[in-house]
Amino acid sequence: MSTGSSEPVFSGGGHVRPLLVTRRPQARRMRLSVDPRTGAVRLTLPSRAALRPALAWVEQKRSWIEATLATLPAAHAIVAGGTIPFEGGALTIDWR
Repeated sequence: MSTGSSEPVFSGGGHVRPLLVTRRPQARRMRLSVDPRTGAVRLTLPSRAALRPALAWVEQKRSWIEATLATLPAAHAIVAGGTIPFEGGALTIDWR
C-alpha cells in the first residue's frame, strides 16, 4: 500500500526512493527498513496504527534513511564488455 501523492521521498548516494507503507496484522510495532538489494524504503505498520504519527516518526528518521541509501553500492549493468567490481578490482564481462 502506498501513502498516495504526498508520500515522502528519500535520496542519498544517487538513489531516490519513495516510502512504501505496508500494514501487517502480525506486526506489533512500527518498523522502518531499507532493502539493500533494491534500495526500497519500507515502513511496516500494525493494521490499526495511525498513519499520520507514523509518517512523522519516519521524518524524524530521514537522516538515517538517507545515510543508509548513500551506503548502497551503485548498480552495474551486466552486459558483454561491461565491468563489475570483483575482489577489489574490475572484472570485464565476456560471454559468447
